[in-house]
Amino acid sequence: MRPRRGRAKHLDPSLCLARLARLGVPFRRASPHRGLVTPVVITGPINGLKLTPMWGHPPALMDCGFALLLHRIAPIIRRVGVDELRYSAFYSYRYVSGTGRLSRHANGLAADIFEVRGPGGFSANVLKDWVRARGGPGDCLGGVTDPKGRVLRRMACALEYSGLLFQVLTPDSNHQHRNHFHLSGLRVGERPLQRRYAGRRLRRRRMAGR
Repeated sequence: MRPRRGRAKHLDPSLCLARLARLGVPFRRASPHRGLVTPVVITGPINGLKLTPMWGHPPALMDCGFALLLHRIAPIIRRVGVDELRYSAFYSYRYVSGTGRLSRHANGLAADIFEVRGPGGFSANVLKDWVRARGGPGDCLGGVTDPKGRVLRRMACALEYSGLLFQVLTPDSNHQHRNHFHLSGLRVGERPLQRRYAGRRLRRRRMAGR
C-alpha cells in the first residue's frame, strides 16, 4: 500500500467550525491573530488525544483546519500507545530559522511535541528516548529494542505514512529538532513531502556505472 498523497483544499471558515462542532471537538473561538484564518483554542481531548502545554505555555491555539487534522490523526497516534501530546507551541508567528519564510506555526498549522504519554504511566521524552538514524522503508523500528524508542519511532513512521501531514521532523532531521517532533499541516494546494523516513530524507540509490 502507498501513502495517500492528496492535495489540501480550502475549507470555508464557517464550514470548518461547523465540522469541528459536529465531530464533538471541544473548542472555543479565539480572537483574531496575525496569520490565522480561523483561530480556535482546543479546550479538551480531541478524539481521545489529550493536548498538554509545557513550561507554562498557553492552551492550544491553532487554525481550525489544523484542529480537524488533529482529529484525523488522533487514532493513528493512539494505535501506537500514545494518548497525550505534551507541546510547547501550535501557533507562534515566526519565521523558519535562518530563512525569510514564514513557519507553519505562523498560520497555526504546526505543533512542536516534546513528550508523549500513554496508558499505564507510559512516558517518553523525544530528547532522551529517541534512537537516532535507525530503520528504513518496510523496517520502521530498525532494530530499536527500547520500549520508549520504539513507540516514538512507530509514531513518527505512522504519521508520515498516513499522507495527512506536510512533514514530520524528528531528531533525525536536523539539530534544531533534536528534542522534539515538528508536525506540520498542509497549506492549500500542497501535497505531503515524499521520500522521507522517520524525519529524514531518503536518497535514491545510484545506478551502477553512474
